[in-house]
Amino acid sequence: MYEEFSQKPSGTHRLTIDDVNGVRGTSPTVTSYDGLTTKDTNMLNLLLWLLLLAVCWPLALIALFLYPLVWVLAIPFRLVGITVTALLELLKALFLMPARVLRGR
Repeated sequence: MYEEFSQKPSGTHRLTIDDVNGVRGTSPTVTSYDGLTTKDTNMLNLLLWLLLLAVCWPLALIALFLYPLVWVLAIPFRLVGITVTALLELLKALFLMPARVLRGR
């Protein structure tokens, strides 16, 4: 019944979701190409921030307060990137459509 959902997507994707095996109460882990999970990168970010806090605490506190502001200011650029990517994918699909139709014969 759920076979189509259990198959891995074809092609190259930046992020993949690992199988949860139907265990209730667990969330899927996102893995990047370098093999680090989100839990690993979160822990690494925390340790790096703690190291920065120990070495130069004013800079660590500035980074702590400026990160959300920079994230909010970057949202419009992300939306533009998503829109441009979608537009280019649409143009690619329209350009390659005749080849797909002819290949189907």
